[in-house]
Amino acid sequence: MARVRRILAAALAAAAVFLLAPLVLQPAPSHTHSGPSELPHPASVAAAALSTQPAAVEAALQYLDSKMRATALDLKRQILLHKGKDPAHSAMLPPTAGPDTALSVATMNAWGLTHEWPARLAIMAKILAELPVDFLGIQEVHRPTLGAPTQADELARETGMAHVAFHEVAHHESDPALSEGLALVSRLPIESSELIELPQPSGTSDMNPRALLHAVVATAIGRVHVFVAHLTYDARAQCSMAVAMMDAIAPRAGSEPIVLMGDFNTYFDFEWPMDLLTAALPPSLAVHALCPCAPVFAALPPDARQHWPPLTDAWEAVGEGPYGTTFTGFPENTEDPCRPDRILTRGLTPDTTIVLDPAVHGRVSDHRVVRATFRRPAT
Repeated sequence: MARVRRILAAALAAAAVFLLAPLVLQPAPSHTHSGPSELPHPASVAAAALSTQPAAVEAALQYLDSKMRATALDLKRQILLHKGKDPAHSAMLPPTAGPDTALSVATMNAWGLTHEWPARLAIMAKILAELPVDFLGIQEVHRPTLGAPTQADELARETGMAHVAFHEVAHHESDPALSEGLALVSRLPIESSELIELPQPSGTSDMNPRALLHAVVATAIGRVHVFVAHLTYDARAQCSMAVAMMDAIAPRAGSEPIVLMGDFNTYFDFEWPMDLLTAALPPSLAVHALCPCAPVFAALPPDARQHWPPLTDAWEAVGEGPYGTTFTGFPENTEDPCRPDRILTRGLTPDTTIVLDPAVHGRVSDHRVVRATFRRPAT
């Protein structure tokens, strides 16, 4: 019930915005990351950023409205969960690929080799037989011993997907089973791949190296730039990591289609970095003093966002069902439900997006698998 009380408090704080607006405060100063601190709710930031400028007021209110709706929806789900029901996922399978389907993709967190990996591997192979994809992005990929096949290699073998790109992110010399990487398993040719290190800001609580896998995949519609991410669990560190990620993606992809997917460690009450990637966060709020990411966002050159590819969140565009929660995959887990696993795109039109229900398809991880299909771009 503590979780329900938290959401009720957030909802009441958000409602108070309409009594407090418009407030005028100074934008955030530009400085480097100063370490974790208490994180304000998005609604309070939206209220404080309202100004006498009509465009800024409208943008802030729209952003506030989206967060209010999300809070109310999350509260509804928490009540249902408290009653022993999980309404987040449908048992229905998505439509099969149609004549306009250009690509089908999925993302999963492999959860390493523990927790009965052979059984989980068999479940994932069965899922991919029922719901085939052109390529699958995988995080937390391990191998039992040095030089042995990785979990991505094993999944490729079981599914007949002939192409694998794997890059090690964290290496443990004394125990190779603890080494971890990112992978892309594809039935389509992978022309090239590379690992892009994402710098951790000073003061972060996350000591794990973080990176972005970039692969160029040859498809029927031409080259597609695929990026597989596993971001830090330190919420504030995600602010600078999101900027570094976009700075890396933009010059590599150019004007060609992009699929960015992975485990972004997004929290239900800290979506600022993801909202920056999808341009959902109004510029006036991005640099406001109460925005937790403002010290990073305010330091960006004025035209920085103009050079970034505008990304679309596939779930937000066409997700089937109202929730899309991907963590945790365990109904008995009391951690805050959230949507860290996402698929974003530029240059492709989302057609269907589902989150697979472990109760229906089987549990493959502590995260739930996300699958999306995309239509051919308009000519």
